[in-house]
Amino acid sequence: MSKAKAGPQSLYRWCFGAAEFDAAARHLSIAGVKLHLEPKPAQILELLLRHAGEVVTQAELRESVWGNRLTVDHVLATAVGKLRLALKDVPEVSIITAARVGYKLVGHVSRVLVRGEFVGQFELSIGDDVPLRSGFELVESLANSRGSEVWLARHRRSGESRVYKFASDGERLASLKQEVTLSQVLQEGLGPRADFTQVLSWNFADAPYFLESAYAGQSLRKWAQTHLDALDAEQRLGIFLQVAQAVAAAHSVGVLHKDIKPENVLVVAGDAGHWQVRLADFGVGRILHEAQPSESERTELDSSVSIAPGMGSPSGTLFYLAPEVIAGKSPSIRSDVYALGVLLYQCVVADLVRPLASGWQRDVDDELLIEDIAAATDLDPERRTASASQLVEQLLERQQRRLDRHHRRENAQRLLLSETALQRARARRPWMLTALAALGLAFGLSFWLYFEAETGRRAAQRYGDSAAAVQRFLAEDLLGQANPVDSRFDYKAGLVRMLDNAAKGIDLRFANEPLTLAVLNRVIGGAYRSLGNRERSIEHLRTAVTIFSQQQGANHELTLEAHYALVHALALASEFMQANAELIAADRLATDRLTTPSTTALESAIAWALLKTLQFAPAEALPAYERAIKLMEQGVPIDPAQSAVIRVGATDALIRTGQIDRALELLKVLQTDIHVPAGNEWEIPRLFARALVLRENYSDALPYAQAALKLSRDHYGPNHWNSIVALSSLSNVQFELKDCPSSLESAIQAYQLMRDNEGPDRQGTLTEQGNLGARQFDCGHRDEGLQNLYAARDGLRRNFGPANPVAQSFGFFLAGYLGEAKRYTEALQAIESLSQDAVESIRAGGATNISPAKLQLLHATLLLRNGEGTKAAGVLAPVLTELRGDSEQADLLDEAIVLQREICTAEPSAQCPASTPDVTPEPDARQP
Repeated sequence: MSKAKAGPQSLYRWCFGAAEFDAAARHLSIAGVKLHLEPKPAQILELLLRHAGEVVTQAELRESVWGNRLTVDHVLATAVGKLRLALKDVPEVSIITAARVGYKLVGHVSRVLVRGEFVGQFELSIGDDVPLRSGFELVESLANSRGSEVWLARHRRSGESRVYKFASDGERLASLKQEVTLSQVLQEGLGPRADFTQVLSWNFADAPYFLESAYAGQSLRKWAQTHLDALDAEQRLGIFLQVAQAVAAAHSVGVLHKDIKPENVLVVAGDAGHWQVRLADFGVGRILHEAQPSESERTELDSSVSIAPGMGSPSGTLFYLAPEVIAGKSPSIRSDVYALGVLLYQCVVADLVRPLASGWQRDVDDELLIEDIAAATDLDPERRTASASQLVEQLLERQQRRLDRHHRRENAQRLLLSETALQRARARRPWMLTALAALGLAFGLSFWLYFEAETGRRAAQRYGDSAAAVQRFLAEDLLGQANPVDSRFDYKAGLVRMLDNAAKGIDLRFANEPLTLAVLNRVIGGAYRSLGNRERSIEHLRTAVTIFSQQQGANHELTLEAHYALVHALALASEFMQANAELIAADRLATDRLTTPSTTALESAIAWALLKTLQFAPAEALPAYERAIKLMEQGVPIDPAQSAVIRVGATDALIRTGQIDRALELLKVLQTDIHVPAGNEWEIPRLFARALVLRENYSDALPYAQAALKLSRDHYGPNHWNSIVALSSLSNVQFELKDCPSSLESAIQAYQLMRDNEGPDRQGTLTEQGNLGARQFDCGHRDEGLQNLYAARDGLRRNFGPANPVAQSFGFFLAGYLGEAKRYTEALQAIESLSQDAVESIRAGGATNISPAKLQLLHATLLLRNGEGTKAAGVLAPVLTELRGDSEQADLLDEAIVLQREICTAEPSAQCPASTPDVTPEPDARQP
C-alpha cells in the first residue's frame, strides 16, 4: 500500500451516499447541510477517502495529521471517534478498525471534478467576513495560488483597508511565519519606516492561517501599466531609488530579501502628489549570519533558489535571479543587488516586462546608467556592485560623476593640444624640453585614466551582454520548453531531459560569446552534478575551465573556481586520480593566493577535504577541513550553510581518526550554536550514532541512526545517496544490537538502491556490497557473505587500484572471516595481499580499534592454524616486543602470550623463550 500523505485536493469533491466532502476547504455536508468538523478529524477523513478500501496505518495517520509530534496515546482514537459520530447518518460508508494496525474506510466513494481551473482552498468570496476578524469584509482577490490566497478587505464602518494572506499548507504557513519574523527584525533594527509594509497581526493557531497587513498599494507591475509612462526619466529613477534604499536598509540589519521583483514592490499615492514605494513579501527572505553582513557570501551547495531538484525550491522570478544562484550557490547581498540591477534597467526603459537581453545598452542613452546597470548585473559576483547602498550612492551622485568625467576629458584634450604646440616650438625653444617632458608625463597619466574609464565601460558592457545572454538562454532554451506551444514541449519530460535539450545548442548559439559560453557550461555542469549525472557534469565543467582559461587567463579566479568545481564532480564520480591531478594543477595556478586568506584558498581546502573524504583518507582530510575552518575564522566570506557543512565533514574525519571526544564536542556545537541547512541536518544524528557505536553505547545510538534516516528521506527521498548512507549506518547499529533480521534487511536494501542508482562498479555500490557481505557472514549466511566480500574487494581493486582504502579494509575482514570458516590458505592470501598502509585504511573505514599489532597477530594466528608454526613464531616475535612496551594494548598482549604458548606447543622447533611471562607490564598488571 502506498503511504498516505496529505496533499492539496482543490479540484475535487468526494461523494459517498448523501454526503460530500470538499477536500480543499475540508467541509463536510450531509444531504446539503454543512456540518462542523474539527481540523484533525477532517484531515483523517481526507486520508481515508483517498485510500478507500485500504488500511491506513496508525503511523501514517500520526505522521500526516500530527507530523509525528509527541501526543497522548488516545489522541488518534479520539479523533476517529469524532469522525464516526459525524458520519453516523451516512450508512453507505463505515470506518473499520484494523486491530493494532490502523483504520479503513469501507463503502462506495466517487470523486467529481468541480471545475478545470484553480479553486480557492478556503471558499472565500467577495462580501464574506474575514475569518476571525469581525467587521472586515473581503472586497477583492489580489492573488491565488495553490496553498495561498491574498485578499483585500475593508472595514464596513471605518472604511479602513487591510490585506490578508491565507495559507492552507505547511510550506505557505512557514512562509508567513518567516515574514512575521523578518518584519519584527526590521522594526526593531530600523524603527517605523514608510518603505516597508506594516504587519499588524496574524493567526497561526488554527486554520485558516493568515497574516494581516496594512494596505500598502498596488504592485509595481500593476501600477506601472497605467502610471509608469507618464513619468519622466528622473521620476522613474526616483521610484527605483526608493526600492533600492529599502533593500539597503534591510541589508543593514542583516535581512536578505531573496525575491526582489515588481510583484513584491507596492506603490501608493503619497503626500504632495508623490508616489510612496514599499518593499513587501519577505516570506522567502532570511537573516544573514552576521549583524553587519559581509559583502559577498559564497557557497557551493545551499541553494534556496535553484532550477534543479534537490537544490532547493524556486523562490524568485527567473529574470531577477543571479547566475550564481541558478548555479546552486546561496542567495547573498550581491544576488539581491543583481535583481536590483535588472529592475533598474526596466525602470529606466519604462518597461517592467522587458528582459535584460543582448543589446540592452541601445535602450539606455546615459553612459553612467549603462555602467551602473552592467556593474550591478555582472556575471561574477566578486566584480558586481558590492551592495545596495553602493548602488544607491552611485545613482545619487550621477551628476557629480558626470561633471568629474567631463573635466577629465577636457583636461586630456587640453593636454593633447599643449603637447602639439610644444612639439612645434621644440626647435625654437630647446629650453622647453624639460617642461615638455613634465607635461607629457602628466598628459600620459591623464590620458591613461581616460582610456581606463573607457575600457572599463566596454568591459562592463561585455559582462552585461553575457548576463543578458545567460538570462535569454534560461528563459528561452530551458524554461521555454515548459510552454505547450514550444515544439520541444513534452508533458512527460523531467528537468534532466529539459536540461539535455537546452544544453545541446549552446556551442553554436554562443560561439561568438565565449565568456557567456563558459558561464553557461559552469552553470549547466553544476546543475548536472546536483542531478546526479556526473559524466555530463564533468564534460561541461571541463569546457568551462578551457574557455575561462582562454578568455580570462589560466590563473583567473573564474578559471580556478571552475577547476575546483571540476574536482568536486570528478571526486563524486570516483575518478580519484583525475581529481587529484586536477586539484594539484589548480593549486599550482593559484600560487600565492593559497598562502593568504582568500576565497581561492578556501575553495582549495574544501576540494582537498572532499577528495580525501571520498577516498577514505580521513587523516589527510582532517587538516584540509581544519585549514578551511581557520580561513573562515580569518574572515574569508562563506555562506553559513556551507560553513556548517565543512564542520560536519571535520566531525566525520575526527570520528574516523578515533578522536571521539573532540568529535562529540563539535557535534554539540553544531546541534546548539550553528545553523545546519535542512539538507545536512541528517548528518548530525548520523555522526552521533557513529560516535556512540565506537563507544559501544549501541542502545543510545539506535534512535540517532533512525532519526538520520528519516531526516534524509524526508528531504531527499529514499533513493538519494545520503538516504542510502543513512540506511547503511542504521544497519550497522542494528547489527551491534544483535538484531540480525533488521540489520540484514537494511543492508540488502542499501546495496540494491546504491547499485540501481549508481551502477554496479561505483565505489559506493561496492562498499555497500562489502558491508552486506559482512552482515551476512556475521548473521549466519556465511557462503553468501564471503561471496559478496570477495566481489566487493576484487571490484574495488579492479576499478580503483589494489591500494584502495575500502578494498584494503574488506581484505582484512575477509581474512578474518575466512579464518573463522577454516579456509586458512585463502585467509593467508587475503592478509598477505594487503599493502603497507592497510591499517590506516581500515581505521579510516571506522574500525579505529585496528592496529598494526592486531593485524600481525591475526597473520600469526592464521599461519599457526595452517600448520606453519615456524613462520607464525617469526611473525609474532616483533609483535610481542612491541606490545610489552605499550600499556594501552594490554588485552592484546594477553592474546599474543596465549598464541605464543600455542605455537611453542604445536611447533617444538620454533624458537620459544625458556619461560613465558605471565603478567603484563605496569601499570596494567594482570594475569594472562
